[in-house]
Amino acid sequence: MNLVKDRMMKTFAWRRREIAEGMLTEDLLTRYPFLRTSAGLCDEVDPMHPSPVNICHRISENFTSILPNMLKLVKDSSLKKLYMEAREDALAEDIKGIDFRGGLLLLPSIFKEKIEDFIMLGQKNPQTPYPTVQPKAQGLKFAFSRQCQSVVNVEGIEVCSCTSVDEAFIAAFCMYFVFNMAYPGYLKKTLTFLQRRIANITVDGDKSLPEHVRQVLLENKLHVKAEKCDFHQSSVPFVGFIIESGQVSADPEKTKTEKEMAMPSVQERGLGILQKHPPAYGIPQALLGTSPVFPY
Repeated sequence: MNLVKDRMMKTFAWRRREIAEGMLTEDLLTRYPFLRTSAGLCDEVDPMHPSPVNICHRISENFTSILPNMLKLVKDSSLKKLYMEAREDALAEDIKGIDFRGGLLLLPSIFKEKIEDFIMLGQKNPQTPYPTVQPKAQGLKFAFSRQCQSVVNVEGIEVCSCTSVDEAFIAAFCMYFVFNMAYPGYLKKTLTFLQRRIANITVDGDKSLPEHVRQVLLENKLHVKAEKCDFHQSSVPFVGFIIESGQVSADPEKTKTEKEMAMPSVQERGLGILQKHPPAYGIPQALLGTSPVFPY
């Protein structure tokens, strides 16, 4: 197992070197076809920014936690109207998924950016080298539905096909890390927010968020509390135990009281047993203390 893991890491390091040296995206996808899947793109990001929780689950859990507050910030627009119509027409069990997809598509509007630069309808080729999502649906209203096949493109190349817009959205986000691309100016605030506040990824050289952006996040509670996320901690207390690096041990704080208690003497232990389980022939009361002894 260690040998396999070592070879995988060497292959990963070699692949990152090829990308850094400017290997063409088309050649990269031909050599490493697993990067043509959303799961492969997510798995490629994890070694770059290690965490006990996969980046897809991290984004899903953290974005869901801020979703109610985020949706309250979205101003009325044609896109929000489509989202509300899709929500009204949906079954109860589909509401949660529609809210998640709606939140992702409406997120850029909070930062005064346009989702149309990222989500493109129609069959025409995107006129941008940056990752884009093309839903196969006839309109954005149908993109909110549970099943909406979407294609993710980069540099004019169709990289992968996804079963839903949210899967394609996360895959496109991961491409910026996999293909070593800088965020475009027209979507920089949205992607930076996803990176730092939702995916919890910090890159060397990152500048702090603008003060007005930070103020909006704090006022509307659009942040994740690190102390409540187990993947932010090297050890996690759980029901009297400590989970750390895959190992489980007793919590020293929980066993402290027991360790400090004086050990009862042999006589005390013997009397305790006799009081609880007196023999059939009886023991004089004076030997057992003041409590009466009742036969079975």
